[in-house]
Amino acid sequence: MERRYVIILLLALVAFTGKAATPVSSYLVRGIVKDSISDEAVPYARITSSSKKGSTVAGSDGVFEITVRDTTSWLNVTAQAYEAKTIKISRGQVNMYAVYLSPQVQELQAVVVKKQRYSKRNNPAVDMMQRLRRQSQNRDPRRNDYYNYRQYQRISIALNNFTKDPSTSKLLKRFPVLWTCMDTSDISGRPIMQLSVKETASDVHYRRQPKATREIVTAYHSTGVDQIFDQESMQTFLEDVLRPVDVFSGEITLLQNRFVGPLTAVSADFYRFYLGDTITTPEGRKLVPLSFYPRNKASFGFIGSMEVDVTDPVLFVNHIDMRISSDINLNFIQNLRLEQSYARATDGSRLITNDNLTLEGTVLPGTPGLYINRTLAYAGHDFDIPEGSDTIFAERRERRVERQAESRDTIYWEGVRLVELPKSQRNVSSAMVKLHSYPLYRFVEKGVKALFSGYISTSTPSYFDIGPLNAMASYNDIEGFKLRAGGMTTANLSPHWFGRFYTAYGFGDHKWKYGVEAEYSFNDKRYHSREFPVHSLRLNLTYDTYHPGQSYMFTNPDNFILSLKRRDDYNVTYQRLATLTYTRERHNGLSVTASVNVERQWPGPHLPLTLGTGEALPNFDMSWIDLELRYAPGEKFYQTRTYRLPVNLDAPVVMLSQRIGSRHIAGSRWSVCRTQLSVQKRFWMSAWGYLDLIGKGGHVWSRNTPYFQLFIPNANLTYTIQPESYALINAMEFITDSYASIEATYWANGALLNYVPLLKKLRLREVFAVRTFWGKLGGSNNPSDNTSLLSFPSSDGVGRTDVSKTPYVEASVGIENIFKCLRVDYVWRLTHRYPGYPVDRSGVRLAVHVTF
Repeated sequence: MERRYVIILLLALVAFTGKAATPVSSYLVRGIVKDSISDEAVPYARITSSSKKGSTVAGSDGVFEITVRDTTSWLNVTAQAYEAKTIKISRGQVNMYAVYLSPQVQELQAVVVKKQRYSKRNNPAVDMMQRLRRQSQNRDPRRNDYYNYRQYQRISIALNNFTKDPSTSKLLKRFPVLWTCMDTSDISGRPIMQLSVKETASDVHYRRQPKATREIVTAYHSTGVDQIFDQESMQTFLEDVLRPVDVFSGEITLLQNRFVGPLTAVSADFYRFYLGDTITTPEGRKLVPLSFYPRNKASFGFIGSMEVDVTDPVLFVNHIDMRISSDINLNFIQNLRLEQSYARATDGSRLITNDNLTLEGTVLPGTPGLYINRTLAYAGHDFDIPEGSDTIFAERRERRVERQAESRDTIYWEGVRLVELPKSQRNVSSAMVKLHSYPLYRFVEKGVKALFSGYISTSTPSYFDIGPLNAMASYNDIEGFKLRAGGMTTANLSPHWFGRFYTAYGFGDHKWKYGVEAEYSFNDKRYHSREFPVHSLRLNLTYDTYHPGQSYMFTNPDNFILSLKRRDDYNVTYQRLATLTYTRERHNGLSVTASVNVERQWPGPHLPLTLGTGEALPNFDMSWIDLELRYAPGEKFYQTRTYRLPVNLDAPVVMLSQRIGSRHIAGSRWSVCRTQLSVQKRFWMSAWGYLDLIGKGGHVWSRNTPYFQLFIPNANLTYTIQPESYALINAMEFITDSYASIEATYWANGALLNYVPLLKKLRLREVFAVRTFWGKLGGSNNPSDNTSLLSFPSSDGVGRTDVSKTPYVEASVGIENIFKCLRVDYVWRLTHRYPGYPVDRSGVRLAVHVTF
């Protein structure tokens, strides 16, 4: 769920593009490298084109493919223990070559020494890797008390392999201004068309004790077709996916996956290492290429090399060049190249100067591919105490954006842009101005914006948006077919005052429902009230159906997708709820929420409000105060108009809540006092996937508390997979006043299936999950022992089970990455399988799960 929507946003970038065409400036060369004597394949040979614009590494079977320009006349092929060879090439219909390399031999009294089988023991390449790993800390600039530098980042998104011929491109025919955004791929040499450019200039300060990093963004500029999305969220997502890579830190986080780096404790077992020929520079320094290749090409590793300066006894890495295998179990990405350059400081520290990451991929078959480049350039390195250090490190947030950052002029940008901006990217801004003059483009842009935001703008600028669209029609057993209409005001009307409303009608119960919200934000907002950080006072008044024991985390309960259910759902009441909420969010991840709630509930057609004495209540009133502390340091999310979808779950999330309500206050019939704690965290297991853990617990301190205010685990009555819910329990099957629960999900990332010869071609991935719930119900809060409380529902097919002795447990085994977007689980109910009332003991559940 955390990556499903943010990755799908990339679909909009190709939503109205023309069909990709084969470029005329490059072509693909395929071949195999073999031993000239034994005719066996030579693994991991390096192939370089004469134009120096492309290179690749053959696989373990000797097979290679490389895209070269028309002007390329030869390829240079090298491999350890073989003589280098140059072959002539020319563009033809087949473009396939067999390259035979001669082994390097040394004759000693008629004994021929030839290449031996690879072994990590007594291997000088492995020894060099181990030395680099052990000595990496001695070169780390962060071993100093302070470390400061200037940073420039540019992220560009383009259409890949896009035809340059206007006569065959419908897009260029209709929008000729796009011709000014054409460029060439740094990986394949194919033509690309720039769609979006985001630039950031910042000053970074690091302090060793106490450890802290502060980034001050001094300039920011963004332009392109993705301006219809929330820009702050898009920037957060792209920076998370395209994180800066520290090869010397061990594991490498990239594309929201963990790759095994070439300098980790397990690298000797994960990679094969080779040493290349020593190169002597004009300055007399000796450079040795250290190449590495993953033993299993489907695993999360890299193919690449390091240029190591061996002149100094403490080895120094000048340059790193890494790619991914074509067989890697990674979605959407066909090519990836990472290049880094380092300079030596006076104290021997390695100072990164350039970090260039380039991706080529395809989101949907048959659509133009995407070309994404993230360029990082660094300058101004020093180890002095920064001016105003007390103020800099007193800032609680790690990243602060200066107010004038988005209004910098051209002269300022020329001074902070450490890497020249290509002409094609400079032209994106003017091209966007021209595109908005075309009615067709404006129409398509509005449609894509409505599809992904869930709201329809009513004007330009929009003061009121209609939505959410996915909740306009739904169905349930009580209300029948339900129509809903509503909307929200925007910051164009007022940056501080906001309003939302909806009205709905159920054709089954023939009742009108409504919801009204008024909010005052103490912070200026760009567009809507939910933007981070929230500091507001909000008043809500709703009258709608209430489904006890059914709460969905990231979707509206009226979402039409939830209409298809596995069981009948008649446990419904009608609720009128008034809530006044104060929210204060901090940049350090701490938030405080306090609310006053007053509700009245009426019985539903199948859920009466009956006391233990047998008295039927026409309605009842409750009032309470909620207090919540939430701490999620480093949390990243994609902000929608209503919800926040986590970009990743790496950050721990801790929530502590307290509910207090007293009898007779504001007409309340009963009292409530309960405490609840939840903790969740993701644990990575390097290239072998990750484990998501969620633990919760709570206790009701009050007595004479109705079951609506007790702890009821979330029952997922649909066929979809919903987070933090149980797939096979009935609604209100377990009602407790003390509980503990654990949910564990292991995403194996193909750790097993990558080794199955046929299945690994499908790039399927395994998912294992277990969910448990334990709880007990005290006599003072049990309607069976306390007749002043509401009785539990007693309709046919409804029952409750005591889980104080044997906890409820359900487990699932699933396959994800089916067609790169589908997850299918089979779930078993392991305990309380025959409770004496109808339950689902197993079943298939589905979810759309889009990840890299």
